[in-house]
Amino acid sequence: MDVNGTITALLNRLTIFSSGEERVAHIEEVEEIANNLSLMKDFSPETAVRCCADFEAAIAAGELDTVAVTSLVLANSCIGDDQRIRWALLADSRIVAAVQDFFGKYVSPAAATTTPATKPSPSLLKQTTKATFHVLDLVATLSTNNGDFRSVFRETLPGVVNSIRCFKTSLDVLFAASCTVATLTIADTLNGKEVVQCNGMQVMLEVFKYCA
Repeated sequence: MDVNGTITALLNRLTIFSSGEERVAHIEEVEEIANNLSLMKDFSPETAVRCCADFEAAIAAGELDTVAVTSLVLANSCIGDDQRIRWALLADSRIVAAVQDFFGKYVSPAAATTTPATKPSPSLLKQTTKATFHVLDLVATLSTNNGDFRSVFRETLPGVVNSIRCFKTSLDVLFAASCTVATLTIADTLNGKEVVQCNGMQVMLEVFKYCA
């Protein structure tokens, strides 16, 4: 299988099918490929940069299913010691702004404050939760064994902490957020200070006490 051509074609089709069974089928097919790590070894830096553009566009358009699946693709393409895709994404520079945009729209305290009129539907909440989990996983994966990404993702730490506040009933998000905080603060004193400044430890302790 040409993993680069297949994923690119499937992501392009998502721009055509805004809803319906065909869109769901394309999402599931991309997820299946992304979770096959033997295939993802052939994923190229050039395709990763194009996928990052799809990730950024999906956030702007509010297409949370595409946000989730492109995050999954990018994260799984970086598993292992090969740093080429990390360097390509770092050089492209859009990914940090895109992650910041996602957190600002979907996991900020303002986004978490709802009234009966603005409360998201169960379907939208499920999509947002899934997308948040995968974005957190992407940040943690890119930052693993890469001090440059830990540094550039410093500005996203308030969003990571806010994800704990906003999704305290989702064990998946809580686990992903905790791993992300741990990964970003490994051997990075400035990131540790940023967590303290945004009350990260207090938030984590309060939420896990709530879960217990």
